[in-house]
Amino acid sequence: MKKILKYSVLLLAVVLLLGFAGCDGGGGDTPCDCDDDCDIADCDCGCDTSGGGIDIDYTNYNTFSIRVKNDSGKNLVAFKGAPDASTLISGIPIGGGTHGLKRDTALFSTTSDFVLFLVTEEDYLEYNGNWTALESRPFTRLYAYYNTNAENNIVYNINSRLGGDRRIILQNSTAYNVELRNNGPQGEIIGFTLSQTYNTTFYVNAGDYMVFPVFRKFSTVLNEIVSAHPVYGPGVLEGRAQFMEFSLDNTTHQYNINASEFTEGFTLTAGAAFLKIVNNSGAGVGFWDGGVRQITESGGATINSNRDMLFPIHMTRTGEGNFQGSATKAQFRIGSSAAPIQVDSFEYFEGKIYEIQVTGANANSLEFSAITEIGQWSF
Repeated sequence: MKKILKYSVLLLAVVLLLGFAGCDGGGGDTPCDCDDDCDIADCDCGCDTSGGGIDIDYTNYNTFSIRVKNDSGKNLVAFKGAPDASTLISGIPIGGGTHGLKRDTALFSTTSDFVLFLVTEEDYLEYNGNWTALESRPFTRLYAYYNTNAENNIVYNINSRLGGDRRIILQNSTAYNVELRNNGPQGEIIGFTLSQTYNTTFYVNAGDYMVFPVFRKFSTVLNEIVSAHPVYGPGVLEGRAQFMEFSLDNTTHQYNINASEFTEGFTLTAGAAFLKIVNNSGAGVGFWDGGVRQITESGGATINSNRDMLFPIHMTRTGEGNFQGSATKAQFRIGSSAAPIQVDSFEYFEGKIYEIQVTGANANSLEFSAITEIGQWSF
C-alpha cells in the first residue's frame, strides 16, 4: 500500500509539472512560434492548439490592406487569389464589426484588383498545406481592389446568407467577370467568379433568392473599377435588369446558373452616371452626398492636390431591377471634412460621365467650375 501511495504521489507531481510547463492558452512572456506544433518552449504565449499548432491571425489591423464586415456565422481566413502559403492574408472573426486585414508588403505592393478567396476556419485548419483541396472548398469569393494611392475605404460585406448547406453553382463561359447579388444589382453580394471559370460553388442558407448578375472589371481608360448589369430586351421586362428567381428549400438544395444565358442578345447598363472630380486646389478634398461621404468603386475617398477620382452616381431605383434614366442632385458637397461646400443642382443622366474642376489656395477658398459632360460610359 505504501508503494502504491509513493508512486501515486510521484505520478501526480509529474502531471502537475507537465501541466505548468505546457500550453496554457495565452498571455505568457515567452516568444512564440506557432508555425510548428505547440511544444513546451513556445506554448505559453497563446498558440492555438485546436489546429495542431496552426495559428490564425485574427488581428484587426489599423494599417490594413482592405476592410471586411463578417455578418456570416463562421470564422474565416482570407487569401489573395487562390489559397497558398504565399497568398495568405489574415483571419476574419465572427461579428458584424469592420475588420482590417493584414497589409503584407509582399502581397500588397502595387495597385491591382484581385479575388478575395475566403475559407472557413475549420477547412483552413483541416487542409492547411493541401492547397489544392482547400481551393475546392471556398466559403465564397469576392472581387476586391487594393490601391497604393488611396485609403482603400471600401468595406467588403460578407453577408449572413452565406455558409449554409444549400448551393448555388455558377458556370461562367462568358468573357466577363461575374458577381452575383441578391435582390438587386446593388444588393448583397453572394460571390464572384472570373471569366471563363466553371463550377464555382457558393454555399448559402435556405430561403428565397432573386439573383442579379453584375459584370465587373478595372477600366484602364477610366482608371477605376466599373460595373454593369445586363438588361432585358423587348417584352414585359424590357429595360429592366436581368435576374433569376428561385427557392432553396427542403426539396431544392442546389440551383445552377449559366452566365451565358444573361449575354444572349443583351445590352449593358451601368445604372449610374459618373462624376470626375479634378482637384487643382491646394487642399485634399472629399465628395459628399448629403451627410454621407462617397467612395469610389476602388476604395478612394480623399482626392489629393493635382489628382482626380471618378465617383458613381447611382440612379434612383423605381422597381425590381428598374432605374430612372436620370437624377437631379442638389445635395452634393465637395471640400474638406470640416466644411464641405454645396455644389450647384444638376441633372445627371445614366451612362454619362461628367467633370467638375476644383480650384483654390486652400480649404477655405475652394471654387468649382461648371459641371460638364465629357464622355459616355462604356464597359
